[in-house]
Amino acid sequence: MYHISTTTNLVDLFQKIVVLPCLEQDTIHNNHYYTHLDRKSYFRCFILLVAFYGNILVIIYDFMNRGYDDHDIMLDAIELNESSIYSASYRLLDDHDFMLEACQQDIEALYYASDRLRDDPSFMLEAIPLYESAIHSASNRLKDDHDFMLMASIQNSLVLQNTHARFRDDYAFMLTASLQNHSALLYASDRLRNNNDLIRAAYLVDIAALQYADFRLRFDYNFMLAACQHNGLALQFTSPRLQDDDNLVQAATQQDNSALQFASPRLFGQLQQGG
Repeated sequence: MYHISTTTNLVDLFQKIVVLPCLEQDTIHNNHYYTHLDRKSYFRCFILLVAFYGNILVIIYDFMNRGYDDHDIMLDAIELNESSIYSASYRLLDDHDFMLEACQQDIEALYYASDRLRDDPSFMLEAIPLYESAIHSASNRLKDDHDFMLMASIQNSLVLQNTHARFRDDYAFMLTASLQNHSALLYASDRLRNNNDLIRAAYLVDIAALQYADFRLRFDYNFMLAACQHNGLALQFTSPRLQDDDNLVQAATQQDNSALQFASPRLFGQLQQGG
């Protein structure tokens, strides 16, 4: 019926515009069809064609915009202009592989990812190593999830600067994170950075973890003596006072002679001459 109606109205318009002006009035009045056509308004004819033209416009629109739903076309567009991600179809914004590729070209593309992807742990854990601020795009549920945040922190310790304080003050959480990446200690709570057991566990894996310990530990003679006996290079992280302590410096240089470079000028000169 729709196609018949559309065709009929197209014929009517043609007859009304082209044929009727050429006919005599008597001919029009003596023919029921022409009489009906003469009385039929142009407005009515065009209104009845709206559906027809609407479909044509939709076809044209889809043809012009088909690229916005094409994986390769959109990636090429993003490479040329990062803001092109704004025009991607929802299907692409919800596509795991497409969005990861888009993020590799422009990490800000992550802000346009679908809600489903931003709540998907596997997707977000693949995105976070690309850029630490990616955690901002994670759903609130993920940012409040202990296991997810721990895995994210291990991948990129900078994630911790944007995590909940309760995670940064959680001993087990920070211990696991710091054993995998000592720089995680930078974001530990003040209480944990002053925790002997946590800092010791971390420096036993990587002596560089000492740099993130609270100054009260790094300036503590007994704590630092044990650290220097484990690894002489711990001497670089203590106070100038302890770097001038004969016993501490001796313990450090006995463990690693290169630790001498971190001794005070007084002891450095003495030990060099003695050596």
